[in-house]
Parts: sequence; structure tokens; C-alpha cells
Amino acid sequence: PVHARQCLALLRMTKMCYVASLVLGLIWRLALVQSVPLQWEEIQAVGSGPGSRFSHAVAKFETAQDMIFLYGGVGADGAVYDDVWWFDTAVNGWEFVAQPSAGLGYAQFT
Repeated sequence: PVHARQCLALLRMTKMCYVASLVLGLIWRLALVQSVPLQWEEIQAVGSGPGSRFSHAVAKFETAQDMIFLYGGVGADGAVYDDVWWFDTAVNGWEFVAQPSAGLGYAQFT
């Protein structure tokens, strides 16, 4: 079995640091602009998200509205996902972006 701590994603934005465990379906953030002591805060995501998975890829996109993108992964039942989601840090919500038609189960860059 996959342990939740083996599947953490860490993303550092300009003013925040995010840690996500999609095995547990949890996201935490750490404000990097506050005074000491720093403290992690668990985020209660709005709406339904991508569901429990591991071996997924994440990337950040920093604008006035920071976003975290998620691609693919493997479910607990062995199902391979090739979907794309984004997490809007302004509203703490997931949104489905796309379901690629290639069905490769992994990102391919050229």
C-alpha cells in the first residue's frame, strides 16, 4: 500500500507554501509573510476535487490569482488517470480542466 507521506506535493508560491496529499485528499498552506512562529493551516477545499491518487504531477502558475495544476496519477484500485485539474488558491476550490484523448496516463513533452 502507498503511504500518504510518500505522495506529498510541495509548491512554493510568492507568499504561500502549499503541501497536498491527494491520497488523503488534504491540502495545507503556510503563509510565508507572517511573523514567527509560522503555522500550517489545513484548507477545506470547496466542491469536489480530483479524488484520491498518487504518482500524479503538479505545477504552479503564479499570477494575481495563484493556481496549482494537477495531471494524471494512479488510483488505489490501479486505475490510471490522464485528467487535468486546477486548484484556485483564491477560493480554495478545484476545477476540472480537461480529459486528454490520448489516454497515455503520463505527461509527454517534446
